[in-house]
Amino acid sequence: MTQFDAATGTDTFRADVAHRRMSDEFDYETNTILSGSGTDLADLVEDDIFRAKVIVLGSFSYDTQISGSTTVPLLQIDSIKVV
Repeated sequence: MTQFDAATGTDTFRADVAHRRMSDEFDYETNTILSGSGTDLADLVEDDIFRAKVIVLGSFSYDTQISGSTTVPLLQIDSIKVV
């Protein structure tokens, strides 16, 4: 997980993801927004590695800190587990 703070709220976070567990944390290349229940996400902290079952909702566009914008996948979390 790369961002889970006041900017994302208690039920949404930004993470670099992959379709399987990677050997190195830098191998997770797909910047993604994940949304779920605040209760289910309460124990997650920045830099956690997790496995989640998700539903693809589409895309999400947001403004970056360097005055640009980016569009990323938007996923709804069905279940999540820190590994």
